Amino acid sequence: MSINHPLKTQPVTPAQLHQEVKLTQRPLADNVSKTSRSPQQNSEVKLSALTQHIKDDTSQDINMERVQQIKQAIRNGELQMDSDKIANALLQHILSE
Repeated sequence: MSINHPLKTQPVTPAQLHQEVKLTQRPLADNVSKTSRSPQQNSEVKLSALTQHIKDDTSQDINMERVQQIKQAIRNGELQMDSDKIANALLQHILSE
């Protein structure tokens, strides 16, 4: 099986890339300047109940005391890693999904 290439490709020069970037950025810059001219008044943002709950949640997902213990063990060179245990736990997690 072969693939037929109807169009011949040529390398892109840095000048062509620069020109292409300029062309794609120009409409974006025009849109920004148009929207910034008309001031929006009375804008109001309402958060959903879930978003508000997440924002107000003060529970800690991270045990900072344990993190400090691990950091200290690393600094002291006392942290021992069992790579087999880590690999097995990772595989179990992947297989359980």
